[in-house]
Amino acid sequence: MGSVDMSRTWRVYSRKWSRGMSILGILSSERSLALAQNGTMALQWFYRMEADGVRPDAVTLICVLCACAHAGFVDIGRKIFNLIVQGEYGFQPGIKHYGCMVDLLSRSGHLDDAFSVVETMPSQPSAVIWGLLLWGCKAHGDSRLSEHVMKRLVELEPENASYYVLLSNLYAETGRWQEAEVILQWIKKNGLKKDDAGWSLRMLGDRLLSLKFDSPKLMLPIEGSFVR
Repeated sequence: MGSVDMSRTWRVYSRKWSRGMSILGILSSERSLALAQNGTMALQWFYRMEADGVRPDAVTLICVLCACAHAGFVDIGRKIFNLIVQGEYGFQPGIKHYGCMVDLLSRSGHLDDAFSVVETMPSQPSAVIWGLLLWGCKAHGDSRLSEHVMKRLVELEPENASYYVLLSNLYAETGRWQEAEVILQWIKKNGLKKDDAGWSLRMLGDRLLSLKFDSPKLMLPIEGSFVR
């Protein structure tokens, strides 16, 4: 696949705008992803809409926050997200807005801030949201927060064997061999194979691998307690 000519993309969008095409129509066109992945151009488009008195809708702001995440525009992303929270655009942020913000902060290494965003979500964070934070933790070598996030994933989806394998791997990587062995023995005892729990962070964006078991609800000891 060849690279996208962003200058041509801008000209296409400008023509559509001049013909009065709606914001949603423009964003749903075939080049909206390319625009979202080009931070400077996405912000130019965003500021042009605001200058013309057009209030951006929820989809527009998802696109802009996504662009900020890809380009590393942390301060601008924070400002836009805070305006959404304050009701500046007439609605409260949805899970995709929160996801973009967690992605932005995690990519840029602001892991504590990303964690705070997750913790202050009005609804329960999904596995995808936690996974975005976990991606950042692994990318920036934060094993402490990685462990916490993995445990939250275990609590959220206790029958997903993938999370136990991740947690065991983390313990092994940090020299906590006994704890890693406890988890591996539990997986073996319950008839699971590590290959069955094959998992990658990239898969999380597509809603992970969700394993269902016909057996009674499983229990795994973690630091002296049980995850049910």
